[in-house]
Amino acid sequence: MKIQSQIIYRLAEFNHLNSLIECVQQSFPSPGGETIARILDIRSEDYFSFTRMVCEKAVAEKLSWVAISEMDRVVGFCISEPMSTAPLYRDFNLDPKFSPLFALLEELDNRYLITTSADPVEIFHLYMLGVLPAYSGNGIGRALLKGSLNFAREKGFTSAVAEATGEASQGLCKSLGFETKASVAYDSFVFGGKRPFKNITEPRCCTLVERMLCQP
Repeated sequence: MKIQSQIIYRLAEFNHLNSLIECVQQSFPSPGGETIARILDIRSEDYFSFTRMVCEKAVAEKLSWVAISEMDRVVGFCISEPMSTAPLYRDFNLDPKFSPLFALLEELDNRYLITTSADPVEIFHLYMLGVLPAYSGNGIGRALLKGSLNFAREKGFTSAVAEATGEASQGLCKSLGFETKASVAYDSFVFGGKRPFKNITEPRCCTLVERMLCQP
């Protein structure tokens, strides 16, 4: 594909920070972006503090991959971290709109962690994967995920996990050999006495998926 041939994949560094932030901002809180962001009415301006925090951590830890266009612009990203360094974002002073999302992901992670014997230091947490809408459909997300898995294996991680919240991410992970290890049904999840995700019908569940990194 022409667009794919013009893309360079590499580790995110500090000189990519502003472009990475812009890419994340434009990928999720958009009409075609993350379903949960739309359900919670999380808009670009609401995302900014969270986005900056996540991206600054990503470039500092040097475990996240980005797709760079010929114009030296970040057009896709796979932000990753050791599971042991995953922060509890609910403890930060972020927009309350995020609270149901953080609670959902925390519940999902806890369901997984109580069943695994793996050391969180050795678990590669694929936290956030996205591609600019104008570049979607060109295999960039798949290439970023595959590159991240290869990199994690080289760094000595024993497994990789991801919270797959939508049909696209669940399908992509399944195609790359991930297996579901925990799930939370959207329509039954309760936060603050309400069911904030009851209108999400496809997929029915948010899943945590795992792939062992001994696999090629």
